[in-house]
Amino acid sequence: MALRFTLILLGVALVIQWVTAHSGLIAPPPSASLAVVVFMYGLTVLVFRIVSGISDRQRFTQVYLITVVIKILATCGMVVTLILLDKSNARANVVFLLILYALFTAIEVGFLVLAARANRS
Repeated sequence: MALRFTLILLGVALVIQWVTAHSGLIAPPPSASLAVVVFMYGLTVLVFRIVSGISDRQRFTQVYLITVVIKILATCGMVVTLILLDKSNARANVVFLLILYALFTAIEVGFLVLAARANRS
């Protein structure tokens, strides 16, 4: 399940990066789009790999909540970095980051639900 999640998320990340940088659908594209995609991909895969191997429900809940806090803090750090490094494009970069955060988290939760259902059967 972890490999499938990693590959699907990688495919989504590559499509998002291509659409953002080359398609012309987003004009002008966020200046830090590649850094944001790589950051969110790595963070999401790391969290998924940590929590997907836990079978005990109580431990899963505790670890997942800790990873959510860490993910939020890391994302806040990235927001501050994006603002400090490129003030003129900060709005586009931060909005792009938040959209990816929501999208990648939704995919992560979907896979965790599928894994939980598979473990019950």
